[in-house]
Amino acid sequence: MLNRHNMLNNRYLIYLFIISFLFSSCTDSNIANKFDNEKAENDQIVLTPEEFASIAYDNPQELTIEEISNIVANFQNNIEVGDKIATRNSETTKISIRKKYYVAEENNIIKNIADTRSTTSKGPTVPIFEVELSNNEGNKSLAVICGDERVPEVLYYVDNYTSHSEIATEARYLLELSKKDVFLDIQQIECMRSTKRDSTLHKIAQQLNIPQKNVSYSDFKDRIITTDEISTRNNNPGNQSGGVSRPQSNVVGFVNPLSKVSWTQNDPYNYGRPIMMIYDGYGGEREGHLAVGCANVAIGILFSIVKPDMYLANSQKVDWDYATSVEFIKFTQGYPEASSPEDLVNMITGLFAQIATATDSHPSYEEKDLLDVNTGKTYKKSVITQTETPTINTINYLKSMVNFYGNQNNKFNGNLAKQSLFERKPVFLCGPGHIVDDNGKILGNGGGHAWLIDGVVITKRQHQAGYDHYWSVNMGWGKRSRVYFRTSNDLQDCDVVFPDDDNNNIAYYTQEMTMLYNITRK
Repeated sequence: MLNRHNMLNNRYLIYLFIISFLFSSCTDSNIANKFDNEKAENDQIVLTPEEFASIAYDNPQELTIEEISNIVANFQNNIEVGDKIATRNSETTKISIRKKYYVAEENNIIKNIADTRSTTSKGPTVPIFEVELSNNEGNKSLAVICGDERVPEVLYYVDNYTSHSEIATEARYLLELSKKDVFLDIQQIECMRSTKRDSTLHKIAQQLNIPQKNVSYSDFKDRIITTDEISTRNNNPGNQSGGVSRPQSNVVGFVNPLSKVSWTQNDPYNYGRPIMMIYDGYGGEREGHLAVGCANVAIGILFSIVKPDMYLANSQKVDWDYATSVEFIKFTQGYPEASSPEDLVNMITGLFAQIATATDSHPSYEEKDLLDVNTGKTYKKSVITQTETPTINTINYLKSMVNFYGNQNNKFNGNLAKQSLFERKPVFLCGPGHIVDDNGKILGNGGGHAWLIDGVVITKRQHQAGYDHYWSVNMGWGKRSRVYFRTSNDLQDCDVVFPDDDNNNIAYYTQEMTMLYNITRK
């Protein structure tokens, strides 16, 4: 029988093997030599992923509806949706195109430029599809897909999506970050076309014993197979950190979402917060509880994972098993049968009140146009619109409650985030958003947020070198909390500027982001 020490050693060795697999790569020459020395089976043309990319996209095509459906089905196979793994053979999912548009990157700003591909943009234009998924139970999800065959991937996914709602600015940042990464991927492909195309055509011409000028990708595409397809066929090591067996796919590593709750900063979670006059969003004010604040919700969800010893203001110790026994709480005054148990509601609302007090969170004011109901005239007034928590207060409070690596100077680092998650330790990311003019001058605040990254799915790119990372984020928005967004393996530059629905330029800057990782209880 293995003792505990040996079991830990074995787990450690397995972990090292997986990480080394994900970070290792082969040079073109090494791969090519391996397969060039063997006779290609069935007259196949064996190319490296880089060689394939150099000749395959002379005239990039848009994905068909069938191809989009297959991409969505494959994506759902690879992620955890709620408490179940969605399977490709689900017959109840209906897919419809909600919106299609084209984007281009101009002066470092990602812009929606047209509804058709014929534009005056100087750089590449990329088709984007927003796809709505629904089932017979009425549940809906939203997937945003790159419709360019060079990067045929899901960029953003949210479960329990509400129809006709727009993607909030804080989540738009994640989507726009994925779009930015698409342009980087396309740049890499274009680089391969300019540096490897001639040598690849020469290689094929030699194998087929025909003049190079007669080599056409369209004539031989059905005979081409890439070395990554050969080397990964029937070889899917996966990663059991998530504790779930997954179907055969191009997934090479995963950690299922660590958080199991869908909490938010509004009713009833803010019932422990002070009552004040707050902006109602419709040109008036109403009396209500202050919002918990996104940073404080992220802290609360983080605590639901690491479960620190914690006492509330009434000296009650937080029972984390009880607090996380349900995904969310509900409360309707005077209707106990339609509400969660009172002691559970009191525990969770007391938890958020305690966190907001400890972080010294305070109301945030904005000048709004209000309507005088007596005169029918509008007037300007500074009103409470949200709750603000200084980043340094967040960090100092977390220092008192949990152990972690990183500080206010640590920016997003995909490798560190991935390493932390594979050790089942969540990642806390926060940063401000700004409204800027076309020259980048900051005009005001817009869309600051705290994102809890609690899972990741890593997939091997088809026909191309490298890996895609789908980061699972708990946004702290109740049932709409679970979001996935895609980045490449080595994303470091998180600067993104994009127009919001009011045509304001929203900017997030890498140097202003704070990433805390390897978070554990004290």
